[in-house]
Amino acid sequence: MKRALQIGLSLLAVSAVEAVAADIPMKAPVRAPVVAPVSNWTGCYIGGNVGGGWARNRVTWGGIVEAPTAFATDAATVIPAAANADFSATGFVGGGQIGCNYQFNSFVIGAEVDADYTGFRATRAATSVGTVNIAPGNISESFESKWLATFRGRAGFTTGPVLFYVTGGAALADLRFSDQICFPTAAIPACATSNASGNSRLGWTFGGGIEYMFAANWTVKAEYLYVDLGTVTTTSFGAPIAAIANPFPNATINNSHRVTENIARVGLNYKF
Repeated sequence: MKRALQIGLSLLAVSAVEAVAADIPMKAPVRAPVVAPVSNWTGCYIGGNVGGGWARNRVTWGGIVEAPTAFATDAATVIPAAANADFSATGFVGGGQIGCNYQFNSFVIGAEVDADYTGFRATRAATSVGTVNIAPGNISESFESKWLATFRGRAGFTTGPVLFYVTGGAALADLRFSDQICFPTAAIPACATSNASGNSRLGWTFGGGIEYMFAANWTVKAEYLYVDLGTVTTTSFGAPIAAIANPFPNATINNSHRVTENIARVGLNYKF
């Protein structure tokens, strides 16, 4: 009888413990934290870009000689007053780039080379006033730039997948110019004309941008570049419109063009 009572009390105690344990809330298993992938900007890349831009041409005419074998009196005053001006062109920009980066801590340095088509072309027309000494002159000026290449360094800092950078270096562009003034109502109708094509002009560029690494090997960027191509000077030579001997061998004009470009574009890069 005593043995049976001890067994019964033991069973009752076990049942009570199990009942209490069933009422205690259980903690969910602890999972390891998800670690975001580390963005690494070190490496080389290739990509393409598209955008738009605008170019400014600052024109200055000078070196005008007034003489019997050159221009009539007042030419050195009235011609530049009508010809000197700024005029601009806008156009599509698109091309490709290749470069390399090196990251240390949060800083990134690198170099990039690109080549873009630039559809910049503009013309301007004006008329110089006539005086008692010189007839009115019909002026036409134009410039064109079809491509741009840059060779730049880059430096910036990264906050993981985002890179903020500045960039600068050399720029090379194709520039073409045309300048002409004609005097159709002069005693001997004549024109002074200059055409310059295929001028590969070396200048400099500076800008900045932001680039985002949206996958391990892919980035997108938005970028702005200011390009200064300096001044190009050509010479217009005067000659009569009719097929006669030239009585104006000293009728020349120095046509100076200072060209700057502004480029805004977006790009896509694949990193090796």
